[in-house]
Amino acid sequence: MSRKNLRKPDKFYFLFIVVMIAAAFFVVYVFKVIFDAVRVSADIGTQFTEVELKIDTDKLNRAVKVATEKKVLQLEVR
Repeated sequence: MSRKNLRKPDKFYFLFIVVMIAAAFFVVYVFKVIFDAVRVSADIGTQFTEVELKIDTDKLNRAVKVATEKKVLQLEVR
């Protein structure tokens, strides 16, 4: 019976596998946190009605008017 002597795997490959598995778990965790934040923010938006927000439309319209009518300074390049 012939026996082949197989080379031992290098320690780099074991470390590489461990790092890749840790990175995969980190990526999954980050995406879970991001999608949970989006889901929660969508739920918060649907909780409030227009009456509960109590937005003063007159002040809002004045602020929009001031922002749109603001004069823009032109820069002269010489």
